[in-house]
Formats: sequence, C-alpha cells, structure tokens
Amino acid sequence: MKKLTEQKIVFGGISPISKKNHITESIVDSKTFKKKRWRHRIMSGMKYAQIRKKKLYEMTLTTSNRAKFKDLHKDVDILFKRIRRRQPNIQYLMVRSDEINGVLHIVYCGANLYKPMIKKMWYQIHSSYIVEISTVRSEKKITNYLLTHYLTGHTEKCNFSRLSYSKGWLPKGALVRWREICIQAKKKFYFNPIQKQHYLKREPVSYIDVYLYKKRLWDKFLYGRAYPQALLEI
Repeated sequence: MKKLTEQKIVFGGISPISKKNHITESIVDSKTFKKKRWRHRIMSGMKYAQIRKKKLYEMTLTTSNRAKFKDLHKDVDILFKRIRRRQPNIQYLMVRSDEINGVLHIVYCGANLYKPMIKKMWYQIHSSYIVEISTVRSEKKITNYLLTHYLTGHTEKCNFSRLSYSKGWLPKGALVRWREICIQAKKKFYFNPIQKQHYLKREPVSYIDVYLYKKRLWDKFLYGRAYPQALLEI
C-alpha cells in the first residue's frame, strides 16, 4: 500500500507506462497539427493565386561546395529583391532544407522567370549555378512532395527544414480569418472526444461535413480578397 502511495505522489496518479504513452501521443498530435498547418498555408496560397488567374511555378536553388558556408537565407533575400525590381508582383512560398549543402524549394506566382537570368543572378550572389524552374502541374502533388520529403521532421533527404512565405502569398488578415472560421466551426459542430464524433443538433456528422463547412467559408474569404467589391458613386 505504501509503494502504491509513493507511485501516486511521484507520477500524479499516472503509472510510468501510461505516462510514457501520453508523452508519445502528445508529440504525434503536435506533428499532425504542424502538418495540417503547413498544408493549409501551401494550398491556400496556390488557391489564392488560381483565383487571381496567376500561373504557378516551381523553382529549386542549390548550394555548391564553394558556398556551403554562406548565409543561404540572406542570399535568397537578395535574389528576390533583384527579381522584384523587374517583376514587383512576384509572391512565393519557400521550403529551406539542409539537403546536401542547403537547398531551397520555392513555389511562386506572378511571372514566368527567365531561367538563364536567374541562374546568372544566383551564381553572382551564392556562387552556385544549378537552378531548376518548371510549371506546377498538380497542386496536390507538389504539396504532398514538400510535406512528405521535407516538412515531416527527420527524413531520408534532410534533418532540418523551414517553411516561410512572402507577405502577399496569402491575403491580408488571412490567418486571423482562418482562426475565426475554426472557432465558428467548433461552436457549430460539437465534438465528443470519447466517441471521436462530431454532432450537429444531436445528429452525428462526418469530419468531411465539418471540413466542407470550413472550406466554403475560407473560399468565400479568398474570393472576396481577390476581387473586392467597389462602391458605386451615387
């Protein structure tokens, strides 16, 4: 009885085995949440570009052995400043990884950049000449590729990755509006954590119904930001 009391004091009523499982589950949940968040940022930016009828392109920037000690983030910032002197409407999302000496996977919209020009700029800035530019044919494929190979923690290709995007990749106020939509959906659809089931007016609904509800509100917001209504003069 004494041993059981000591165990309760140390672990707060949770056995060592259950505590270990609880920690593992929380880590998995945090990774799942990050993956959903990254997927939302990538897909929303590409959806916003499609609504404005802008083509999407994929660009890969590499780092040579000569440039492996250079600041990759600083150099790519210089590159886009030079690009925006010619194409000010360029917006991009970038995934930086430690693959080889450092690789940047960029999805951008606004203009089809001239590959020899970018190759020359990147060599002048970063002492590297391998640059690949192609048209994005499938938004889902490139999103799954970035998530699977770079944004899910330690993978075969890299041990470190970071996602960032330009100010205009998403419309102004997008993140605040997305939080409001999630709160609104949570109030509308009650979730039973024990049964792991959503309910609407005591009737069970699937997760797809909740997803479609949030997607409808989110698409309406993106369309409204892409084509704001102007007031007519009386």
